[in-house]
Amino acid sequence: MKRTHVYLKVDLEVKAGDDPRKLAEELCRRLMQAYGVRAVEVSSLVEKD
Repeated sequence: MKRTHVYLKVDLEVKAGDDPRKLAEELCRRLMQAYGVRAVEVSSLVEKD
């Protein structure tokens, strides 16, 4: 089976007090559960106002 790397950019609105890293990790967990993703990682977080 052929592997494909997919790069996604996700723009989150984070409420005060929420940890963006935890939200990103939860997205990774859900991708792995729902789509059988073999590997997923958070490569960077960029905060913008």
